[in-house]
Amino acid sequence: MSAELTPAMRRTIETLAQRRMIASVLLFLSGHRPLLFFAGQGLALTAPLAGLLGSSTLDDWADLLSHPDGPVVLHDALAEAEQ
Repeated sequence: MSAELTPAMRRTIETLAQRRMIASVLLFLSGHRPLLFFAGQGLALTAPLAGLLGSSTLDDWADLLSHPDGPVVLHDALAEAEQ
């Protein structure tokens, strides 16, 4: 498994860029990088319940945040969207 962004994740990043929230997300991501693995595991734990409620992308976010290269991939995509 490799750390890749799904189309839904890219749409989320585009929405953040349109709302000019990329800098805030980058700051949050950088400040919480040591905890991102645990955040990914928490998302994996709650993904089945979220699936019942209609959110199907939590598994993808959990996989990305739990992957060792995931935070770097996410950071790079956010930085690219900011430009």
